[in-house]
Parts: sequence; structure tokens; C-alpha cells
Amino acid sequence: MKFADWLNQTSRKNNSLLCVGLDTDIRQIPRKFLKSNDPVFLFNREIVKTTRNFVCAYKPNMAFYEAQGPAGLKTLIKTIDLIHAAGLPVILDGKRGDIGNSSAAYARSIFEVFKADAATVSPYMGHDSVQPF
Repeated sequence: MKFADWLNQTSRKNNSLLCVGLDTDIRQIPRKFLKSNDPVFLFNREIVKTTRNFVCAYKPNMAFYEAQGPAGLKTLIKTIDLIHAAGLPVILDGKRGDIGNSSAAYARSIFEVFKADAATVSPYMGHDSVQPF
């Protein structure tokens, strides 16, 4: 199913235009989650569990996961899998935009590695910077 169709479907199903941003900053999450091996994932899981019937999509911000290194990237993948298991689309907030071949590599990462359904992009480098997305 095309992303726009899926987004429309979830929007109608949940009667919502709300997209929840998962800009999960480990320095800001409640202490009760910090006792775990993966506190960001546990926090995200709680957010998704609580909001999944009231939203049309989720938008994790890559910067917060990248800042945690390889463990953060694994958390991002687990979070995206969790959202998909809830039947909802993921807009990966990477704000990518570069020359053509670099943008193509970013697009492969976002869609093939992380399995996102859509992405945020930065169009300032022109058409070539957003075409791969």
C-alpha cells in the first residue's frame, strides 16, 4: 500500500490527524525507565501503547537515536518494528538533503535498513537532494 493511502486509512480509522514525534532524549525520560538495558525503547513502547488508538502516524527523530551510537540505532529499529506491529506508519525524521548520490544512500538507509514508510527531507540542495525519497 502506498504511504499516502496507509496514512489516510489510519487517519480515518483513529479519527485523527495527530502524528506523535518520538524525539526521545534519554536525559529527559522518567527515571523509572532508566533501570532497564534499553530505557529509550521502554519509554517509546509506553508512548505507543498509550497513544496508538489516537494517532495516524509516528515520527521518530533520528538525531536522538544516532546520538546514542550503535545501541541507539538498534533502539530505533526496535521502535519502528513496534510501531509497525501496531499497524501504524512511520515517518523517519532525518531531515536529509545532499547531492544526488548521497541522498540516494540516505534513502536506502531510511527505507531499507530502518524500514521507515516516509522521511523528512531538506530541499535546499535542489531537486536531486529530494528525488531519491
